[in-house]
Amino acid sequence: MTLQEFKNQIKREIEENPNLKEEILDLYQLAIDEIDEEGSATHEIELCLEDIKQLKNDNLFRKRMD
Repeated sequence: MTLQEFKNQIKREIEENPNLKEEILDLYQLAIDEIDEEGSATHEIELCLEDIKQLKNDNLFRKRMD
């Protein structure tokens, strides 16, 4: 996945989960910061997307518990 594709994926995630916008943007920024510091783009993107998936699952679980 290219950085542009990653950015587009983040936009889609925010559109689909507006209540998680801040958390998603925080995870995105962390990934970008790590990439800027010579981290592997592929690895950082994978970590970010996995963290977003977990965030969405946790949010769904909380909603079901309410």
